[in-house]
Amino acid sequence: MSRKFLRDRAQRQAFYTPRPFNAQVYDIPSSEYCRVLVQGSINPVVAWFSRNMHHRPGELKIGNAILCQYKLGNRGQIEVIGNGTVIPTRIAGQPEVVIPAGPDAILTGLQVLAIPQI
Repeated sequence: MSRKFLRDRAQRQAFYTPRPFNAQVYDIPSSEYCRVLVQGSINPVVAWFSRNMHHRPGELKIGNAILCQYKLGNRGQIEVIGNGTVIPTRIAGQPEVVIPAGPDAILTGLQVLAIPQI
């Protein structure tokens, strides 16, 4: 193979950067990954947290929008890179994201009201 061919091929691979996309957090089964619903998809997919994150960010909660991107080294793996801007719209047949509430609270809007014990 010629050097020019190898150089051009390496340049094309270096310039390839996948576009980030918005997703909605479906559930968080582990401290290393979460399952997300991507726009136009019925099945939740696994999105890994960055290895640089030592703890899960406070904004990463079930039902919130997050920004995802395919990893450059492993294109089959999706990584969470930040907060999303738009929650993807639901399509027919898509599972509904259930936001958990505490056993002694009523969730109304953005206020949590404690239920007095009888």
